[in-house]
Amino acid sequence: MRYFPSSVLLILCLVSCFAPLFAQESVVSPEAFRQKFIDTLEEKIPGVKTQITEEMEVHILEPEEFGFINYLDNVYIRYQNNPQDLDILMEEYIDSILAMSKQKTSKILLQDLVPVLKDKAYIDNIKNVMGGKKNKEGKPNTTLFYEPINSELVMLFAFDSPSSLRFASVDDLAKFNLDIKALKQVAIENLFNRLPDIHVQGNDDIKYLVAGGMFES
Repeated sequence: MRYFPSSVLLILCLVSCFAPLFAQESVVSPEAFRQKFIDTLEEKIPGVKTQITEEMEVHILEPEEFGFINYLDNVYIRYQNNPQDLDILMEEYIDSILAMSKQKTSKILLQDLVPVLKDKAYIDNIKNVMGGKKNKEGKPNTTLFYEPINSELVMLFAFDSPSSLRFASVDDLAKFNLDIKALKQVAIENLFNRLPDIHVQGNDDIKYLVAGGMFES
């Protein structure tokens, strides 16, 4: 039987303990993160044209409905805290861009208004996309309506049409001349009219509600 000196055993133990730390994913540079954003945009939006205005600012030039500056600073900070979630964070951020673009093209009807729950990170993504800048007419970009539910969740209004679900802005809701309490009542009634048969799926370890894939929350 071969015996190892205690010093060697100590080194082996230290290597074993700290190996997971060294195995963590390295954080890419801001430039590489920005390029990942542009590459993902090009995959999601055919024919998209972009312009880099600052190190962490990317202006979408075409298509026109996506024409605003994207500020990547905050989402990059989130990525630094969770580098293993790069693809997930990028997908969430670009999904928020797609959602905002629908606000410019969709017709709004009170009968389509429904409540939707999202986490606070979704709102942060929307704010980053809009950046508080003005549109081509020199007017402030439309503000998405949301209301806090608790420290982690917010309620938004959305217009649920057969072809899309797009979130309501403050300007959208003002067109109906109703207060928030009345809008909530209408939205809840619309939601119950739209809900499919709700049922439970899962096994003995975990169970979850299914409501058509959109309204579970």
